[in-house]
Amino acid sequence: MARIDYFFATLSPYCYLAGNRLEAIAEKHGAEIVYKPFDIVAAFPRTGGLPPAERHPSRNEYRAQDLPRQARKLGLPFNLKPAHWPTNGAPAAYAVIAAQNAGGGDLGKLTHAITRAVWAEEKDIGHDDVVRACLSEAGFDPALADSGLLQGQKPMPRTLKRPSRRVSLARRSISSEIRSSGAGPFGRPRPAPRGQAVTPEINARRFGHGPRPALAIHCSLAHSGAWRGIGAALSDEMTLRAFDLPMHGRSGDWDGQGNIHDVATEMALSLLEAPMDLIGHSFGATVAMRLAIEHPELVRSITLIEPVYFAAAKQDDPEAMAEYNEQNAAFEAALAGGDAETAARLFNRVWGDGTKWDQIPEPTRAYMVDRIGFIPASSPFLGEDSAGLLAPGMFDRASMPALLVEGSASPKAAHAINASLMRRLPDVRRVSVEGAGHMVPITHAAEVAEAIRDFLKDVPLA
Repeated sequence: MARIDYFFATLSPYCYLAGNRLEAIAEKHGAEIVYKPFDIVAAFPRTGGLPPAERHPSRNEYRAQDLPRQARKLGLPFNLKPAHWPTNGAPAAYAVIAAQNAGGGDLGKLTHAITRAVWAEEKDIGHDDVVRACLSEAGFDPALADSGLLQGQKPMPRTLKRPSRRVSLARRSISSEIRSSGAGPFGRPRPAPRGQAVTPEINARRFGHGPRPALAIHCSLAHSGAWRGIGAALSDEMTLRAFDLPMHGRSGDWDGQGNIHDVATEMALSLLEAPMDLIGHSFGATVAMRLAIEHPELVRSITLIEPVYFAAAKQDDPEAMAEYNEQNAAFEAALAGGDAETAARLFNRVWGDGTKWDQIPEPTRAYMVDRIGFIPASSPFLGEDSAGLLAPGMFDRASMPALLVEGSASPKAAHAINASLMRRLPDVRRVSVEGAGHMVPITHAAEVAEAIRDFLKDVPLA
């Protein structure tokens, strides 16, 4: 059978105007179409092009005439200036990859539904509910929107020949392109001076539509989609904004300069719209905790779900931490030996959701292995308190209401950390979710959401 490799962009108006004509041609000639979404924004500077906002006015004027003319010719509804363009097209692109792998629906109908949502229906394909609706319309399982990010993480970057995100465990640094908000010659990112960290590009998504604005920060080796369950449960009360940490999801890579916790904290700080409720899990909870101490004026409340702030427990409960370090020796040995897969497997055994390594889907395992170097890179803050938060009086700054959440079956170190923070935070309560482990916000999303809802009843919006 003949094969057509279709490289397309979920944000492109011309892909929308193509309609179903490619599918009709393929059907006529008995050809198979392989759908290959790619990041058109990243492709522009790599191919000598410019995004529309940077083009010469004459080109944009022609575009403004050509697109509506083509739409009229084809009889397709079209909005030249859609409400949600540009937006993050990655979730939709990854959903296409996941749908192609899963089968069972109409891929042509899916791609057209996605592009139509942008250019005719005033919908934001950066929102998961829009992607899920497109999947359903095309006969696919809407849940593919959940798995699409991890399944697509490998194929999509390869179409652009992006460098790997794998961390050099020996150097504990990243070997990858530097992304910067400041453009250098020919539109390429301008590297920061050596030793100075660059804040990566930030990919964020929203859950819910409630009146209470909140920011959620996920754990290591996950992505912002981890908040889907809690976001759905609190959708009427809260508009939850979640972003991908550096090296995770669709946010940019860390350049290996500076302190990774400083970088993550700067990313979160840039998204704060005071006052906001902060919700964090594991590494993300330590970022939320740090923001509450360093920028209390921007934080209305904090919910810390098993923050892995080992430095506090090391100071308050050295016996518990000595036991944890002994249990963690094999993981440290794998890191030191450069065995990323073994390190990821051992890390998952302690801090995962209970799923055995061999039962985790291969794309998810690869995603975790590729980012396992994030764990040792975060040690200066998590284990050594590089930001100096344990200095006398620092925690007193976080006077806003605080909620500590943990799983009853979580590692002993997690309980020791929460016990330490109970003694340090001025206005804090603590909740344990029975039978849950460290991944409690995912495995027990309803219970955690209910704890947050109950907690926030006493935290006024004003």
